[in-house]
Amino acid sequence: AKVATVFTAHATVLGRALAQENKLTNNLPANFDPDIEARRLNIFAKHSMEKVAAKEADCFTTVSGLTAQESSVVLGKYPDKIVWNGLDIEQARKKIILSEVPQTRAKLLEVASQIVGKKIDANALLWFTSGRYELHNKGYDLLLKSLAQLEDSLAENTPPIVMFFLVAVNLHSKQDSLLGASSADYPEQKDAIGLATHKIYNPSTNSIIKLCNELNLKKPERKVHVIFSDAYLYGNDGVFDLSYEQILASCDLTIFPSFYEPWGYTPLESIAYSVPTITTDLSGFGCWVSNNVKQDFSEAIFVLKRKQLDELKIIADLNDFLLKVIKKSSDESYVVNTREKSLQIAYLADWKLFYQDYLETYMQAIKFNKLSRVTLDITDLDNQLITCINEPAVTSPRLRSFQYECILPKKLSGLRELAYNFWWAWHNEAKELFQKIDPVLWEETRHNPVYFLNLVSSQNLQRASVNEEYIWLYNHVMSTFNNYIQTNHDVIKLYDTKAISSSHPIAYFCMEYGIDECLPIYSGGLGILAGDYLKAISDLHVPMVAVGLFYKQGYFFQRIDTKGEQEALYEAWDTNQIPMRPVNDAKGKAVITSVEILSRTIYIKAWEIKVGNVNLYLLDTDVPENIKEDREITNSLYGGSREIRLMQEIILGIGGTRFLVDKLNIKPSIYHLNEGHSAFLLLERIRDLYHQGFSFEEASEIVRSTSVFTTHTPVAAGNETFSKQVIKKYLENYAVSRLGISFNKLFDLASDSNLKEELFSMTALALRLTLSANAVSRLHGKVARSMWQSVWPGLLETEVPIETVTNGVHLMTWLGDQMKLLYEDYLPTQWQQQQYEKSIWEKIYSVADREIWKAHQAQKEKLLAVVRQLFVSQYTLRNENKKLIDASLKCLTDTSLIIGLSRRFTAYKRNNLFLLNIERLARILTNEKRPVVILMAGKAHPADSVGIDLIREIFEALRQDIFQGHIIFLEEYNVGLAKLLVQGVDVWLNTPILGREACGTSGMKVGINGGLNFSTKDGWWEEAYNDGVGWQIESLTSINDIDRRDNMENLYLLEALESKIIPLYYKNNRFGFNPEWVAKMKASIALIACNYNASRMARDYVNNLYSPAVLRNEQLMRNECADLKTMIAWQQMIAERFNTVKIKAIFINGVKNGKITSNGLLRIKLLLYVGKMTVNELRVEFVLIKNGSHQLAPEPTIINLHCIESDSRETGALNYISEYQLDNTGFYTYGIRVMPYNNMLFRQQDAKVVYWG
Repeated sequence: AKVATVFTAHATVLGRALAQENKLTNNLPANFDPDIEARRLNIFAKHSMEKVAAKEADCFTTVSGLTAQESSVVLGKYPDKIVWNGLDIEQARKKIILSEVPQTRAKLLEVASQIVGKKIDANALLWFTSGRYELHNKGYDLLLKSLAQLEDSLAENTPPIVMFFLVAVNLHSKQDSLLGASSADYPEQKDAIGLATHKIYNPSTNSIIKLCNELNLKKPERKVHVIFSDAYLYGNDGVFDLSYEQILASCDLTIFPSFYEPWGYTPLESIAYSVPTITTDLSGFGCWVSNNVKQDFSEAIFVLKRKQLDELKIIADLNDFLLKVIKKSSDESYVVNTREKSLQIAYLADWKLFYQDYLETYMQAIKFNKLSRVTLDITDLDNQLITCINEPAVTSPRLRSFQYECILPKKLSGLRELAYNFWWAWHNEAKELFQKIDPVLWEETRHNPVYFLNLVSSQNLQRASVNEEYIWLYNHVMSTFNNYIQTNHDVIKLYDTKAISSSHPIAYFCMEYGIDECLPIYSGGLGILAGDYLKAISDLHVPMVAVGLFYKQGYFFQRIDTKGEQEALYEAWDTNQIPMRPVNDAKGKAVITSVEILSRTIYIKAWEIKVGNVNLYLLDTDVPENIKEDREITNSLYGGSREIRLMQEIILGIGGTRFLVDKLNIKPSIYHLNEGHSAFLLLERIRDLYHQGFSFEEASEIVRSTSVFTTHTPVAAGNETFSKQVIKKYLENYAVSRLGISFNKLFDLASDSNLKEELFSMTALALRLTLSANAVSRLHGKVARSMWQSVWPGLLETEVPIETVTNGVHLMTWLGDQMKLLYEDYLPTQWQQQQYEKSIWEKIYSVADREIWKAHQAQKEKLLAVVRQLFVSQYTLRNENKKLIDASLKCLTDTSLIIGLSRRFTAYKRNNLFLLNIERLARILTNEKRPVVILMAGKAHPADSVGIDLIREIFEALRQDIFQGHIIFLEEYNVGLAKLLVQGVDVWLNTPILGREACGTSGMKVGINGGLNFSTKDGWWEEAYNDGVGWQIESLTSINDIDRRDNMENLYLLEALESKIIPLYYKNNRFGFNPEWVAKMKASIALIACNYNASRMARDYVNNLYSPAVLRNEQLMRNECADLKTMIAWQQMIAERFNTVKIKAIFINGVKNGKITSNGLLRIKLLLYVGKMTVNELRVEFVLIKNGSHQLAPEPTIINLHCIESDSRETGALNYISEYQLDNTGFYTYGIRVMPYNNMLFRQQDAKVVYWG
């Protein structure tokens, strides 16, 4: 712009607010962040405007040196120039009439006398203060305390002192006057009477009145009297009827002991009227006087020192000066001289002198404005390689980074594209392409190809480009990769519908993803499962996009200290070293979406990660548009407060949906919520449809029809919940203004009646607003249906619509090299593509035992080599006993039975169950002829004190001499270490409490590598276990005493280990293995590799959840949503209409006194009054359940009752009958229920009402 701009700061809104809290900007902590403080004080909008104005103005000025320093701290910029505030002295003095000062003083004494309630002598001293109504900032509190103490120091012959507090706040008239008033006249003003000139609104809360009363300052017998007025003084206030200026000119002294005063016009006005004044070194004017007035000014202007002094010292100094003033007040010549000196100093601050600074400011602004419009000649530069920086300068260091990427030889030009696609993570030949270029650097960069290419030398690349063997491998890998990527996604054989396509993919949302250790945005099983799922979906070429969060600090690095305590270390990851790229628009600018949280906008960028054919978008709030605290929202996984967690989930669900739909123009056919963290996406999708014109109910049904949900948590406490107060704070406005519903209706959508307190359950929200939900193992399905029956209160537990899709593992990620080669050699050519086919894996039985054993032993030796290196390094760093290290090295042989026990440390996993009988365990492990080594690893969440205690307990045990180093703990359990363990151990031990492990997949990974599982029958092992594939630990859930239960289960564990597992392992033939053990290995591989692979899991999701949802949505949306609107209208009326249905009578022929009396034949008859319902809208069922001994609910038998003609039809009472023949004796329970029926419902339970007779 050609118009130059000047911004003059007279104060900062944040500086003033901080001063109210007794904080000065020259004494703030090093980590002070102005933006965070402004948000805390709810003044961010004003603060941000000041900050931008200071930085963008052509010339930025402040009115004092104090404000200059304050601006530097608060606004991040020191002013270009300081322009002092001046006063037109001659014009100011025209406002007073000096000849009327005696009459004015008389009037002031009259007013004071009537307020105090006694006549005040004419020789009284009149003191004065005024300004903003800020008790602390203006120093009113300090002045009142000083006056209270001054009273005790006054001599008997001291004249009375009247201290006027004239703090203009309200417009008053004569009817507001308190002159001569008493408490009897105005009882509500009793606190103000004796102090105030006018009626005060709520005087008991008025800070000046309140402090005066606390200090007993309104006693008439005192020499110091306080008169308080909050009136604007224009000469017609009804009490003084004088102007402010005339009152000021008639006083003897003014006192302005400010704590926060950027300039201070009031003391300057005072001396302009020849009245001596007191100011402070915390006022701009006071500092100007001290630094610029060369003559002796102390008599006319006393600059009270407040900076870095305690209050008692300041009061003492002020009172010393006041006593001096009182003493000299009778000296007429002193008074005259002081008044003359005051006026002389005032002329030094006249605008005639100060305005020159403004003229210079304007010239400087014009000059800078012209300079800012000068353009740089860049005609000689390559336009495509220019970085243009047009940001204002800042006072703190600002550094920018760039990366020097090596230029790949033309023959190897595809390496970078390959590096940025995690396809390499499950293709070893792709990893070899990088490793062969520089094996040492490949290890140093932790097998991260992007980091590797950032550092690899041009010479090594050039050398590889002329190596024929390398070029052959390169061409082979790139051909395989390109064929994989270029497969037409829309040619899908898994389902018939065309609704799922590249333009309408499945959208998968999850809080974490475990794809590879170089992308540490996972904490455990949920993330690893999600990573495996994306790989399997990619392999099947199912169109999918995925959304998550980018955690710059990832999950923590684990270290164990000398006491066995876990230390959580965090390190910010360099995004340039991770296989991901920013999502930019065509102009190269970051694509930004946003969400509104607490009346502020949070901006979100995204990173794109390619997982084969799947694009994973990770959302990141670390963008310059956000304030510091918002930039850190996505910093760490599962870190921070509950409110940070809530904001992360708002960003994932709402922000993620906006990013896909609004910014990338992706229109997903199905949304898959992997756990409840992303459930807010359902609300955001409803919001979008609501604003397209659908009703909330219609929008909800459309969203349901295209959403599926997977729950992974079998423990109530593990499901994500937030307090009602927090949800109201963050989402009430969203519900009302965006969804068109009340907050209570929103909260009801996420309510869980099982909880003792009102909590917002993300799982309940997801269950209510998705079409299909699934658990992740057969046992978990039963547990989940029991947990969430409250969402469908009229249904039997077995009818709760939560299906089961058992988890699986991605074979090519978790298979070790030797086992993979074995399968390549002995299984059919298409074994990877047909890994879910039973016939493929039955071929394993024909493989020679020696070959299976040889492949497994090779992977075991690789594991042991790494374990030796890792544990020696870690133990040495921790100063473990050398005797312990040597003992462990001795037992780490490939002939020892190696048991893996590695997983997250938390209470329900009972990582210490094997330790409950230390003597017996030690005897088992240290048997010289049959040694056993237990390899342990795992992290505890930093907030899980029980898990941390478990790790410490493990270390206390493994250090005992009795174990002779046979228990080894490895730090920093990650994907890389997990692969080595599951590929190399002989046995995998798992000890969760029955019903607490949703699925668990680590044992599956062991199984596909030939290891055997030894576990409680929880999660997937409940459905997979048989004697031929592994061992089980007996679970005794019927024992209520936890310690007794654990001790009994430990007994079964050690017994199985000692009498079954160890003898079987060591019963070797002449080749060094036991054929019976290998037979178990084969059976385990055949079962697990076929039934528990991620490809089977992905196919189950596509066929059982995605396809039905797509078909349901097509049904609802056809004919301009005719079926949808009809069904919603029916649902909205059904509760009222169904309420008119009455069960009149039930007859069960064949049951009497609780026993069957008719050879097992039951005849059921029901008389039903249908009310406002029709016969076709009702379903009547007889529910029969055979009682079993097991704890989980048995499946019911449902028998439909049929309506028959009846004479009572005209009355609305109908007969329903049916019969059923029992085949088995035993105990049964039964019931009869009536439900609404509508063939447009996806499930009849969706009517949500039922009557049980």
